Amino acid sequence: MHRQTQIFGIMVNLRVKEFLSENGITQRDLAERMGISPSVLSKRINGDSSLRELSEIADALGVPYVKLVADPAE
Repeated sequence: MHRQTQIFGIMVNLRVKEFLSENGITQRDLAERMGISPSVLSKRINGDSSLRELSEIADALGVPYVKLVADPAE
């Protein structure tokens, strides 16, 4: 199960970076939008996050939560 959690974290990390790139914003910009420090955002993006925190990241990116956590190939 731990391996699945790691894979999920990597997938979320890549999806967040993809959305950041598509929107021309940085992690620092996103952290400011969310009212958190860049280091806290980095921890959340790198797998140390709850479902609520992932939802907050999706909201700040302006994307539905499911797009953040879904496999883009599906």
